[in-house]
Amino acid sequence: MCGFREPGEIDRLYHGVGSRVYRDVLRPAGLPPDGGEQEGWSRGFFQNLMNLSTADLEELDKDVHTWALSQQGIITEADLILLFHSIHPRDVGVQAPFFLNVVKLKPGEALYQPAGVLHAYVEGMGIEVMANSDNVLRGGLTAKHVDVPELLKVLSFRPRSADIVRGIPIDGGGRRYDVPVEEFVLFYFSSENHDGIERGKRSSIDIGICTEGELFLIKNGQTDERVLHIVKGESFLVPWSFGEYSFTGKGSVYIASVPGGKNRESE
Repeated sequence: MCGFREPGEIDRLYHGVGSRVYRDVLRPAGLPPDGGEQEGWSRGFFQNLMNLSTADLEELDKDVHTWALSQQGIITEADLILLFHSIHPRDVGVQAPFFLNVVKLKPGEALYQPAGVLHAYVEGMGIEVMANSDNVLRGGLTAKHVDVPELLKVLSFRPRSADIVRGIPIDGGGRRYDVPVEEFVLFYFSSENHDGIERGKRSSIDIGICTEGELFLIKNGQTDERVLHIVKGESFLVPWSFGEYSFTGKGSVYIASVPGGKNRESE
C-alpha cells in the first residue's frame, strides 16, 4: 500500500461501510475538485482519523470489520482489512486499504516512493533500498509508539498513483532500475545456464543479495580464484577498491550501488 487515494475514492469506500463515525467525525465538509485542495481534504481526514476518541475508534473499527466480513473474497480491501484486524485489532491502520492505494507488484517490478509518502509492505518477498534517513515514522499497524503530530508534519497528502518501475534492459541480460535520487541505483542480474554474469564497470561500493540459486564472485583478471560463494538469501558487500568483478554459477542477484562516479566508500 502506498500514497493517499483521491478523496472521492476514500469517500466512496467509507460510504460503503455506512459508519456514523465516518459521516459525523472523520469526513471533512464537502469533496474538493481536482487540484491542490485535495491535499487539504486528505490532511483533514487523516488528522481526524489519527485523533479519534477511543469510543469512536472502537465503533468505526466494528463497522469496518463487519463490512469486511460481508465482502470477504470479493474485494481486495476487505481481505486486507480482515488480515490486519487479525494481527492488530482496534489499530487505526487496519483501515489503511480505504485511504492508501493497494498495489500488487509482479516479479521484476519495483515501486518508487519519495520521502513523505505513507506506505506499508503487506506480503511477499521484496528487495527494499532506501537512502540514509533519521525520520522514519510509524503510522499504524504496530504496537510501538506513533508520533501523530510529527507524522502530520512530514507526510505528503497529495493523492498519487503508484510509481511502478519495470527496469531498463542492460548489457549482459540484466536490468537497471533508475529512480530520481542521487543516493542509489539498483541492478538485477540472472544467470540461468551457468554462463556467468558480468557486473560491468562501476564507480562505487556495491551491496547485493542472491535471490535464487548459487553464485561464485570472481575478481576480473583472476578467473581461477573464487573469492566468494553466495546462495539464495545471502547478502554481500564489494568495496570499490576491489575493482571489477563477475559471477559464475546459476542464480539471480540484486545489486545496489551509487550512481555517477562517487568512488569513495565513505560516500
